Amino acid sequence: MEQKSSLREASTPESSEAASAGSRTVRLGYATNVFRGDSLREVIGAIEGPLSRLRAAFPPSELSGIELRLGGPSVEEIASRPQAKEQLRESLRRAGLTVLTMNGFSPRGFHGREVKENAYHPTWLEPERLTYTRELASILSDLLPPGAAGAISTSPGSFKSFGHSDSVLVSVAEGFAEAAFLLAEIESRSGKRIVLSIEPEPGCTIENTAEFVAFFEDHLLRAGVPFLSTRHGLSAQIAEVLLRRHLAATFDTCHLSVQFEDLVDSAERLTRAGIRIAKVHATSGLRVKRPREQPDLPARLASYARSPYLHQVAGVDATGAICLRASDLERALVEPAPLLACEEVRIHFHLPLFVEKIGPFATTSDETVAAVRHILGRGLCDIVVLETYTWDALREVPGFEGLDVEKGIAQEIRWARERLL
Repeated sequence: MEQKSSLREASTPESSEAASAGSRTVRLGYATNVFRGDSLREVIGAIEGPLSRLRAAFPPSELSGIELRLGGPSVEEIASRPQAKEQLRESLRRAGLTVLTMNGFSPRGFHGREVKENAYHPTWLEPERLTYTRELASILSDLLPPGAAGAISTSPGSFKSFGHSDSVLVSVAEGFAEAAFLLAEIESRSGKRIVLSIEPEPGCTIENTAEFVAFFEDHLLRAGVPFLSTRHGLSAQIAEVLLRRHLAATFDTCHLSVQFEDLVDSAERLTRAGIRIAKVHATSGLRVKRPREQPDLPARLASYARSPYLHQVAGVDATGAICLRASDLERALVEPAPLLACEEVRIHFHLPLFVEKIGPFATTSDETVAAVRHILGRGLCDIVVLETYTWDALREVPGFEGLDVEKGIAQEIRWARERLL
C-alpha cells in the first residue's frame, strides 16, 4: 500500500470538505433492509421485484438509489464465488438501481425470526465483524463508479449488557482502526474512498452523541493512533489522518430522538468534534405523552412489542431529566409502573416519516424534519436514506392491518421529497 502518498492527498481538513458540501446535489435513497437480504437469492429477489418496481415509479431525479444490505451468507457467497458478484451487478443494472451506500449493521438474520440483541452480533470485539466489513467494502468498491465515494454503516461496537468497560472501548477502537486501515488500502488501489459510518443506538457501546464524541477523542484517537503505528508502521500524524478520513457517523434521527436529544445540536456537536456525518438515516420513533393519564397504555403498546426487533425505551420526568431506560419495550411492559410514572416516553420503533400520529401516540417526525433540513442546509451531509425497516412489524399495530408495503414506501418517498429536501 502506498500509504504516505495516498494519505498526504487525503490530509485536507474535513471542515473544508463540509464547507463545500452545500453545493452538492442531495441524494435520497431507500434502505433495502426492509426486505429479506440474508442470502444472495433473497437480495436479487428484492432487487428484481419490489425495488425494481420502485425504480419504475421514481426516476433517478427523485430517488437516487438504495442503501444495500447484504447479510452474512450473501457476502460469503459473493466472496467465494466470483460469478456471484457479477450476478449482483447485473441484477442492479437491469433494475436501473445505483448503490449509494451499504448497511453493514446486522450481518445475521434480520427477518422472520427473533432478532433482538442478535442484531449486534458479531460485535466489534469478534474477528467475524472485521471480516464481514472488509468483504462489504470490497463489494462496494466494485459497485461504485470510478472516483466515487461510499459509506458502510456499522454497529457502534457492541451492546452494553454484553459487557462494558474501558478495555471493551479500547478493543472496539482498535477494531475500527483496523477497518479504517483496510479502507485506506482499498482507496490506494482503486481511488474510491469508502468510510465506515458508525451508528449510535440506545443501549449500545456508543449510545448517543455525547458518548460518540467522548469515544472519538478518548479512545479512537488515543488507542487507535498507537495501534496503527505499532501494527502498520504509520506515523502518529498519518494514523490520525487515516482515522478521520475513513471513520464517520451515521446520523440516525430515530436513535437519537428517542433519547430526547436535540438533533440540531447533536449534528453541530459532531461537526465541532471533527466527526463527519457520512449519511443520515431519516426515520422517526414513537412518542407517548403523559403515560400516567393512559391507564390502558400497556395494552395499547403490546402490539408494538410483538416484533422481532429490540425496541429500546427512554422516559423523562417533569423536569426533562431521563428517569427511565429499558433495553426493550416487551420487558418494560412486564412491570409497567416506572413507564407509567414518566412525563413522556419514547420508543425505538422505526416509523414511516409521514405518520405523525398513531391513535393516542405521536411520533418524532417533526424533529427529523427539522434536523435533516438543518444538516442539508449546513452542507454537513448530502446522503439521506429512508430506513423504515419495520413495515412488516407494523401489521401488528391497530390501523395498519392489511398494509401494502410497496405503497407505503412510495408514499414515504414522496413525503420525504416534499418535506425534507
